[in-house]
Amino acid sequence: MKLSSHFIERKAVDISGRLGTLYDVSQDKLIDQYSVKSSEIQSATQHSICRIFSGAQFNNIIDVLKEINFDDGLLQSILLSIIQPSGISSAIDYTQSINKNTRFLYSAYVSKEEISEDIDEIVTSSSCATHIIMKTIWGFEILCILSIPNDESTHALDSLLRNIAYRLEHNQKDFVLTDREEDEISSLTNITIFESETCIDNHNTTLLTVFNRIKSWQTNENFHQPLQYTMCCLESLYNNDHQPELCDSSNLINDQTLNIESMIMDIDIWIKHLVEIFKKIPKNFSSRTLNKRSNDFQEQFCNLLTIYGEFRSDLRKLLVGIRRNYYESIEIDNVISDEYYSLLQINKIKKFFYKVNQWLTKALLFEQLNNNQIRY
Repeated sequence: MKLSSHFIERKAVDISGRLGTLYDVSQDKLIDQYSVKSSEIQSATQHSICRIFSGAQFNNIIDVLKEINFDDGLLQSILLSIIQPSGISSAIDYTQSINKNTRFLYSAYVSKEEISEDIDEIVTSSSCATHIIMKTIWGFEILCILSIPNDESTHALDSLLRNIAYRLEHNQKDFVLTDREEDEISSLTNITIFESETCIDNHNTTLLTVFNRIKSWQTNENFHQPLQYTMCCLESLYNNDHQPELCDSSNLINDQTLNIESMIMDIDIWIKHLVEIFKKIPKNFSSRTLNKRSNDFQEQFCNLLTIYGEFRSDLRKLLVGIRRNYYESIEIDNVISDEYYSLLQINKIKKFFYKVNQWLTKALLFEQLNNNQIRY
């Protein structure tokens, strides 16, 4: 199937889509669960894909997901909770820092491609649907994130990963880890794994378990799921004037929409830092003054979260509206620069974080001295 301007490709975040299923690209959601028989099933030209990346290549986890074919529009939908992440897209919630000592191992296995050229039997009664699935790529994929302590060398790990990746990439049927490789993998401690839902939906799964099971997953279709959808625009397919008018996809990714990615990522990171700080604050202090200060900070944080929720809601509605051609992208700048949302400026959130952190350090010291009956 040759792609034209009427076709789009999307990573399958919701894996319930089948050939003939309708899709709303403005919200990146499956609409109606139609299903038609495939007119052609092709074996994949390349079954196994395995790639290794260094954290030095990326600024954040969004850049990593883009490297493995998540497009900006889909990532923005996930960031703003228009859709919920699943499988490897759940890596968007990865909170650890990414640096030169971070390694990413991406492995995908493609089992088949289903194609349907004949979808005339589908009647599009949905006013929300914009596209229809005409091709589905099946298989499974895994994203492993390994973080190495700063005082350790990465050379041994890089050599290990390259060796394993080469064997997986070339689909060696006799892929078995050596005893030495098993020992080296078992010694790794800071690993987070994101996988297709049909494999293991548990980020605490060990890397050794993944490598030992990967061959059985390849041969058992029960572990295979949709990885990618190719969809045709309904307006071009049926010449239907009643289909939603969409913004030209080439105009959807610009400075304004990309600004959403960087801003939401930055705010999310600092909100998570603040959540961790507030978890450390005792419910009650021995001092009324400390209790009052604690309550003041709690109120400020609750206010910040409320405003952030409203900000995300406004951006969600705006982004869907832009995709539907209701608004211009410049409206994003108007929302971001709104004085009501000024508390969400990163420098202000950082200042609040350091203020709370500094106060908490002193407050805990005061409590310790007071418990030891030492005057302060």
